[in-house]
Amino acid sequence: MLPPNGIALTFDSGVVYIADQLGVLRLDLKSGQSAEVNPRPHSTLAGADGLYWHSGKLVAVQNGIGSPRIAIFQLSLDGLQLTKTTVVENRSKFTVLPTTGALDGDDFYFIANSQIDNLNGDRVLDNTKLQPVRIAKLHIP
Repeated sequence: MLPPNGIALTFDSGVVYIADQLGVLRLDLKSGQSAEVNPRPHSTLAGADGLYWHSGKLVAVQNGIGSPRIAIFQLSLDGLQLTKTTVVENRSKFTVLPTTGALDGDDFYFIANSQIDNLNGDRVLDNTKLQPVRIAKLHIP
């Protein structure tokens, strides 16, 4: 597993979901057992830069897969595979390199223009390209 880049703790079952650039790992805190979550065909859990638990679903900011997006992943009852993927934000002009977010009830707030492509470590590459940070809000069904 690569360094984690998103951790989501379930509120009821003692499970932690851990994202890295390649996928999501499910860790059962009671038994200590872990397993990769199966994305199933035609979906991906790769490239998450933020992972959040919401009522049996994972909300992910995926900016490491070529086309940044916000996706909602419905999980199977055992939490080991996806049953449905819903992309709620993808390729809009408002959202460029989204990143970290937070849930407030059924609303998801996230940084819509992280500008991380203008960083080298902790150094800004070009100050003239900096823009005001935009926070976006999506309703999570």
